[in-house]
Amino acid sequence: MEIFFSKAQRDRYYHRLRIKIYLIAGAVSLFFVLGAWLVLNFPLLRINKFELVNLQSAEEARGIILNNWLARFLGFNNFLSWPSQVSDIEIKKEYFGRILTLTRTEKPSFAIWCARECYWIDNAGIALEPAPDTEGLSILKISDSRDILLAIGKPVINGQSLSNIIKIVEGLKTTPLRPEKFEVNEEDREFRATGSRGEKLIFSLQFEPSAKIFSYLAEITQNGRLKSSAYADFTVENRIYLKPR
Repeated sequence: MEIFFSKAQRDRYYHRLRIKIYLIAGAVSLFFVLGAWLVLNFPLLRINKFELVNLQSAEEARGIILNNWLARFLGFNNFLSWPSQVSDIEIKKEYFGRILTLTRTEKPSFAIWCARECYWIDNAGIALEPAPDTEGLSILKISDSRDILLAIGKPVINGQSLSNIIKIVEGLKTTPLRPEKFEVNEEDREFRATGSRGEKLIFSLQFEPSAKIFSYLAEITQNGRLKSSAYADFTVENRIYLKPR
């Protein structure tokens, strides 16, 4: 037996159905709004105090944290914005005390890197903390020709260039040279070193320096050819050019 509904009955049915859909959609929306409000404002999720170990400021981790979209939404002072580790910083959360403890694990500094300002960097090229603009042979200092602002927790240069810089610096230690000045020109992909007696060396950051370069450098340093040259150019792979004075 088939049941037929009048037009008025069908209209009432669809009207009630629309109301139910609106109510369900409204309830779901309210649930998400209230959930978001609780996440943003729930006291146990709000950081009341930062405790720092081997750091000068929690701002050192801000740049890394706020790269995450969730952290940008929740804010810097929400526990949910913080993973268990950021770069070389270990993170401990005390929800009931509302305390976040940031501990920098001991990581040796590689050099002082100077652009507009100077920062200690590690051997991954990450800016660690502000550094003095110093001179001398005891501390490796690299001057960057770019007019840029460095940021704590961010790399100062691309990884391949830094890897080649480290290999150049380590290679120079095997020679009689004692460079006292290092300069990097990222635009030209060049790295320059100036010795304590005025010797000038130019390296390319586009390829890895070979061990032969440093053997040859040791030889021309000892026989005086480097001192009598304006500079030594190693910017072409597998070729060495000595510019006469």
